[in-house]
Amino acid sequence: MSLDLLANLLLEEPSGDDINDLRDAISRNIKILLETRKSLFIIPDEYPETAASNFDHGLDVWNMSHSLFHGNRLARSLGDLILRYEPRLKDVAIELLSKSQEDNCLHFRIEGVFTLEHKDGIETGTMTFQSAINLTSHSLSFKEDPFD
Repeated sequence: MSLDLLANLLLEEPSGDDINDLRDAISRNIKILLETRKSLFIIPDEYPETAASNFDHGLDVWNMSHSLFHGNRLARSLGDLILRYEPRLKDVAIELLSKSQEDNCLHFRIEGVFTLEHKDGIETGTMTFQSAINLTSHSLSFKEDPFD
């Protein structure tokens, strides 16, 4: 049985290793989250139920359309999004590694801890991702650091 609904919908076969399947699912979901842009549409306050929906899924384009000096704001936004939309990853820390004026990119390290409960007990692990966001084209580079 797959741990990941999206993997089931895409008809992907689980590897049989629950830890690797969980890591793959978390990695894929974070990448999708970072590739998605939040809607510019603002919901009126008379619809408070939207606060519990996934309407604001994705990065806020406003955070990405400003200069490199807003890198820390974008890092906080990334952390908030990951905590909200990838609850399997705990203790999320976002580190702004560098700001590159040559290509207008912000480079981040994303770290977090996951827990997997199964019949043999509880396993925990860490995941680290390297990410770069181009503030001009809004393109994303994202990969899991294999040294965890």
